[in-house]
Amino acid sequence: MFDNSQIVNNSSIRLIFSYSALYITSSVILLIFVFWFSVVYMKQQVDHHIEFDAKTLISIYTQFGREKMIESIHERIMNEDYDSIYLLYDNDKNILSGNLAKIPPNLSSGWQEISLNDYRFVKTLHSDRARVMNKMLDEDLFFLNGLDVNALDSQKKLLIMIMSIGLVIILVTGLLGGFIMSRSTIRKINIMNSTILKIQNGDLQLRIPHSNTNTDYDLLATNINNMLDQIRILIADIQNISNHISHDLRTPLTRMRGKLEHVLLHTSYEQTNNILDAIDEADTLLSAFNAILRISKVESGAAKTNFTDLSLNRLIEDVVNFYEPLATEKNLSIHTELSSSIVIKGDRDMLFQALANIMDNSIKYSDKAGKINILLAEKNKQIILQIADNGKGIPESEHENVFKRFFQLTKHRGSQGHGLGLSLVAAIAKLHKAQIQLKDNDPGLIVEVLFSSKLK
Repeated sequence: MFDNSQIVNNSSIRLIFSYSALYITSSVILLIFVFWFSVVYMKQQVDHHIEFDAKTLISIYTQFGREKMIESIHERIMNEDYDSIYLLYDNDKNILSGNLAKIPPNLSSGWQEISLNDYRFVKTLHSDRARVMNKMLDEDLFFLNGLDVNALDSQKKLLIMIMSIGLVIILVTGLLGGFIMSRSTIRKINIMNSTILKIQNGDLQLRIPHSNTNTDYDLLATNINNMLDQIRILIADIQNISNHISHDLRTPLTRMRGKLEHVLLHTSYEQTNNILDAIDEADTLLSAFNAILRISKVESGAAKTNFTDLSLNRLIEDVVNFYEPLATEKNLSIHTELSSSIVIKGDRDMLFQALANIMDNSIKYSDKAGKINILLAEKNKQIILQIADNGKGIPESEHENVFKRFFQLTKHRGSQGHGLGLSLVAAIAKLHKAQIQLKDNDPGLIVEVLFSSKLK
């Protein structure tokens, strides 16, 4: 079954059903035209029959006189296979011959339709209408010749029945054809979308499946796959460059830090603070390079091989125990509200690092004597983890920016840190198919991490 939104919002599906609607509409118009042409043709045939019959009888009258014509009309009434109408009458409204009991009122010369209600027939007719031609033979004689429209009505009904069956066939074939085409199109689009979504979530090895034909879909899939190959090469190059830079710079920085510590042992008291500051700066740079390497490792998806079943409750308790002394130094209280044991699949070390980064920020930017609340619950097939503090918070306009690499709020620039902590948190969350949301705690900040229950 298809979702309504797929049909409404998919341009290919709308195009298919537009063509189906056009096919059905044009077929209906063609059926109406055929019906109208058939009815006109049948009326013409009726008129031709009446004209031919009338000409024959009038020729008999011209050649042999009135009596012979009356005799011929009588013979036709007795032997006629068609539902013919005959009426020969004079100027005084006297019926001389025919199969009508009386002269219809308001007769005029030429073609017309007359009602046959309340008339007695010599031969039983089938309907209450007749198509007739009334003609004056001389000053004292009139001749009415026509056909009961029963045969014409029967043919019309037969045509309507045939057209109705044809219309049903057209509707069924049009809708069925559109459904079959749309089903094939939706299936291909769903395959493409699901593959692209998996690629977007980090599985850069996947490619859109297709056959080796030259259809539009296969050409599009081939072009997208070629583009993904190029993107993967570029990403790999960028990651290699980043890794090489981090490795190459981390080594001399480590050596420089070692030399500074060596110098610190043989320097005067006056230079000690300067050397300690230099060591702190080196530590900051080393921490930044280590963070870049960890982020690159997480984004490459390599860490996904270390996924195991782990208890979120136990993990949170370990993080809280680790930061309890630091919180105590700032006179901060940590309160936890944990649901019953929740188990997910994930990398414990990386999730510990992510939660540690969030806790570190909460403690760092909270005022003294504040509190940090940690909530873990499961609701609507989602696992909700909230870490809330009552510190300085983050402006709502900057909620998206804080997850970018090296981004720091203006008021925090120049302070210790490199702006990579939340970037690493975002990368780890993405690896675990989790979502991060920042909310205002008024005052303070709420960091909400949403895990899917399907990870269990």
